[in-house]
Amino acid sequence: MERQRFLSLSICIILGSYGLFAQQTGVVDYPTLGIRFTIPDGWKGAESGEVFLMGSDTQPGLVILMTHQESQIQNLKAQAEAW
Repeated sequence: MERQRFLSLSICIILGSYGLFAQQTGVVDYPTLGIRFTIPDGWKGAESGEVFLMGSDTQPGLVILMTHQESQIQNLKAQAEAW
């Protein structure tokens, strides 16, 4: 239960700060991470520290992208399933 409260608080803080940063659309490219993606039409993105947020004013949902220290996909999957 404590973990859920922490996650809820973290998401609220992130959402609260979302409007404080320059919003972008189109292609986002992080060549040093090997990541490139296109923000969907009608959505906006913003970089906030080590997190990239995407959301829409008209469609429900939020996407939070962040790096993870784990480099092995099997270990990352096991950690995600443990939550």
